Amino acid sequence: MDRERAIQDYIKQVKVMFPLHGSERQRFINDLKEAVESHVEKTKDTSYEGIVEHFGSPSEVISNYIEGMDPEVLCRKITFRRRIFAVAIIALIAILIGVIVNLYWDYSAYRQDVESIVVERETVIY
Repeated sequence: MDRERAIQDYIKQVKVMFPLHGSERQRFINDLKEAVESHVEKTKDTSYEGIVEHFGSPSEVISNYIEGMDPEVLCRKITFRRRIFAVAIIALIAILIGVIVNLYWDYSAYRQDVESIVVERETVIY
């Protein structure tokens, strides 16, 4: 059980530090997990420190992966992520403005309805 926990902790740290998302990330994580599991089976080393000693710290693993990437691909992925983030922020702002305008119109209609309700009625008898 301790062995599985060490593997999970190591993979979790790598996932947290990984700057990109997508199928390549998942493939890298899966390959790394298989390699770590294979190493632990062969060496019977069940400690987190033993895994770090063999594969390097999670930050080193990520650094080596990014250094091995084509710079154009890396730049494209990073700028794509920024664009998606910017579009999401703009969409949220537009939705928020729409909701505020809708609430204002609804409140204005409510106030008009309240003002148009007859509260008193005067009856004159001749």
